[in-house]
Order: sequence, then C-alpha cells, then structure tokens
Amino acid sequence: MKRFQFSLQAVHNIREMQRDAAECALAAVAAELKGAEAELERVLRRRQSAMDKYLLLHQLKEIDAATFGSHTDYIGSLVLLERQGRALILQVEERITIKRQALTEASRQTKTTANLRERQRERHSREIARHEQKALDEMAIVTVTRRLSANGQQ
Repeated sequence: MKRFQFSLQAVHNIREMQRDAAECALAAVAAELKGAEAELERVLRRRQSAMDKYLLLHQLKEIDAATFGSHTDYIGSLVLLERQGRALILQVEERITIKRQALTEASRQTKTTANLRERQRERHSREIARHEQKALDEMAIVTVTRRLSANGQQ
C-alpha cells in the first residue's frame, strides 16, 4: 500500500506561511507600540523636568519675562508631543487589534487543514490495517487449506 499523502498539503503549507506572516506582523506592530510608549514616557519625563525647573525658578523669583516665555513655549511643545504620542499609541493599538484578528483567522484556517490532515491520516491507517488483516486472513485460509489437504491425502 502506498504511503500517506495529504491531498491538501499545498493549501496547508500556504496557510502555515500566512499564519507565520501574521505572527511576524503582529510582533512588528507590538514592537512599534513599545517604541511609541517609550517615546511617550521620555516626553512625560522631559515635561515633568521642565515644569520642576520652572517651579524652582518661580519659587526663587529668578524668572523674567523672556525665561517665562521660553519655558511656557517649551512646556507647551512637550504637551503637544504628549498628545501626539497618545494619539499614535491609540492608532497602533487599533492596528494591533486588526493584526491579532488576522492572526486568529490564520490560525483557525491552519488548524482546520491540520484537523483534516489528521482525519485523512487516520482513514489511511485504518485502510492499511484492513488490507493487512485481509492478507493475514488469506494466509490463514491457505495454511488451513494446506493442512486439510495434507491430512486428507494421508
């Protein structure tokens, strides 16, 4: 009997490649999210530092109009960067959701063909076992027939 060959192996291979690609895409977007979160954290630290410095200068009464204006502008630009960073994080999180859904679908399709392959393999194994049993039955019949004809000739 010929060895097992899954009839949809090419389809299964393509689905596995699609699943692997979806995993890579999700990992890339997750890395992008980590980068965006790290950048936001840096902006928040810079803003906090600038505000602390501004408050210190204000408490020491060493702030003039030009310094006040530059600190206000700088802190304002950091607030703008913070808003942009938060917006970027939201966008990346939405992309992660989409990539996660794509990975789930690709995994489901891969599992479907894997289950089909297992069912075909089991069917093939049962067929082989049936053929082997048939061959053993035939050998037993031949052996019994030979014994009976040998006993009948004596």
